[in-house]
Amino acid sequence: MGHSGTSGTGVRSRRVQLGNGQYSEVVTGGDSAFTSAYTFEVDPEFPGNGYWDCPVVGFDRTGAAMSPFDSRWGTPFVVRLRPDGGQDWVAMLAAGGLGGLRGAFPTPSPHLLAVVVDGLGYLIDAVSPDEPAQIILDQIQQVVPMLDQDLLLFVRFSDIVALGPSGIAWRTPRLCVDGLEVREANTGGIVCSCDNLGGTPTITLDPATGTQVVGTRFDSFWPPDALA
Repeated sequence: MGHSGTSGTGVRSRRVQLGNGQYSEVVTGGDSAFTSAYTFEVDPEFPGNGYWDCPVVGFDRTGAAMSPFDSRWGTPFVVRLRPDGGQDWVAMLAAGGLGGLRGAFPTPSPHLLAVVVDGLGYLIDAVSPDEPAQIILDQIQQVVPMLDQDLLLFVRFSDIVALGPSGIAWRTPRLCVDGLEVREANTGGIVCSCDNLGGTPTITLDPATGTQVVGTRFDSFWPPDALA
C-alpha cells in the first residue's frame, strides 16, 4: 500500500522490507499544511501488465535523469506524482545514501517535493518531470516541518539545512559532536538535543537564520581546524 499527501504537520511512517532482507523506515509528509500543487503516492502498486500508465523518470544519485534506470546499491524509492491539472508521472530514485531514513515530504515551495532515500535528500519538481532533481545533502536523519516559519528542516548528526519557499534558506555550521535531534521547533526557537562532550544537553537556534542563540557552542571546545 502507498501513502498519499498534499500538504501538513503530521508525519506518518511504516516499516518496509527491502530486497536484501533488511528493513527501512518509510516516512511520508502526512497531512502537511504546506500548500502543494500536487498530490503523491509512495510505493504505488506496480501494474500487473508490467507497464506504467504514465511517464516514468529515473534519477541517479546526482539527481540526473537516468535511462535505463539502475539502482545498484539497493531498493529504489518510487513515488507517483499527480500535478494539479497535469499528467501523472512516476519518479524512481536511486538508493545508496549514507543513512536509513526514507520518506517523501511536501515543502514550502508548492511545486517541490523532498524525497529522502537512505539519508540522501532529493528535491524534485512535481509539475516538471523533465527537470533534474536537486541534491540537498546526505546523511539526513530527521525531517521537521516548521509551518509557522515556512521552513522544512533537514537534520544530520551535527548540522541542519533549512529549505524555504525559494530554496535553501540557511545552513548551520557544525553544531555538536554527534546525536543532533530537533526536539521542538516554533517561532520561539529550534530546540535540539545533542552530544557536546559535557556541555549543555540542548542548544537553541534562531529559526530566521539558523544562528545558535542558547547552549554550548561547538567551536568553544573544539578548535575549527581539528576536523580539517
